Amino acid sequence: MVVALVEPELDPLQLTRFLVTAEAAGVPLQLVLSKADRLEPEALAAWVERLGPWGYDPLPVSSLSGQGVAALRSRLAKNSCGGGIAVLCGPSGVGKSSLLNALVPGLALRVAAVSGRLQRGRHTTRHVELHALEQGGGLMVADTPGFNRPALPPDPLQLASAFPEIRQRLEKGGCRFANCRHLDDPGCRVGIDWWRHSLYRRCLEEIESSSQLTRRAQGGTRQRGGREEPLLQAQWRHASRRLGRQELAGELSPPDPEDSTPGPP
Repeated sequence: MVVALVEPELDPLQLTRFLVTAEAAGVPLQLVLSKADRLEPEALAAWVERLGPWGYDPLPVSSLSGQGVAALRSRLAKNSCGGGIAVLCGPSGVGKSSLLNALVPGLALRVAAVSGRLQRGRHTTRHVELHALEQGGGLMVADTPGFNRPALPPDPLQLASAFPEIRQRLEKGGCRFANCRHLDDPGCRVGIDWWRHSLYRRCLEEIESSSQLTRRAQGGTRQRGGREEPLLQAQWRHASRRLGRQELAGELSPPDPEDSTPGPP
């Protein structure tokens, strides 16, 4: 996973969405911080310290100065176990193609500068390409097109499992309730004293809101008393007590005198 420290500026929420998507794939993940030469050493160290508790080992690199390139090549080769494919993924404009040019000398992939007005990357990679990594033990590295807003998983439980901080805290024991949302719920073992909790909350609220809209569009729920309830099919619904009393009162009420008056012979 490649993200830029500057141009475009690193967005913690966007990075979280990318990490959640990568976690869902169930493959080893290496977080790479590109354009490290553009920051002062103190600012760079602050980002590394900030991202460490997320559960990843961020590696600052620079395609221009060569900082971290050898370390990245070594980590990729170590994780390949004698072959396989490593995928460089991330937002547009973070320097994936430039980084691959540094990893594979002589490759000369086309690169482009970030848009100055929008601070967004230009799509220079249009399709997936595989390249052999030198001294990589047969490892192939894939350059992929960038994208800026990956989708979140539809299941809230799947979202929670994509946060290493939550997984680590649940290793000591599960929450009281199986459907705990980890938002300071009763009996929650995760708590809220971790840096990305606000980002997790925003992602969870987006998933739940999208799920409610989908169910309403399908006619499957209704809003009642501030909560969502399933909308049962007609044959499974129970009549309300009020309606039942009204029907019973109608059956037991005395007949109208006019209805009992005999008609003309």
